[in-house]
Amino acid sequence: TTCARFNGRPSRQQTHDLERALTPEQEQALKKHLLSIASWGFPLRVWQVRELVEQLAGRELGKCWVTRFIKRHDLAA
Repeated sequence: TTCARFNGRPSRQQTHDLERALTPEQEQALKKHLLSIASWGFPLRVWQVRELVEQLAGRELGKCWVTRFIKRHDLAA
């Protein structure tokens, strides 16, 4: 609400951005990298993508993060 925002409470969008594993720029770079590797004939498995992103993010991902990333970026083949 306006009163809460005036008192310094962050918006839902701002709070959500802090919870993201990767920034939008990092997600686009990851998408480009995954498509590049797949074009060479070596698509990564879900567990490989999970390990890569966990190293980049520095934390564990939720169990459906990779699946949602694939749907979010329309990578399903």
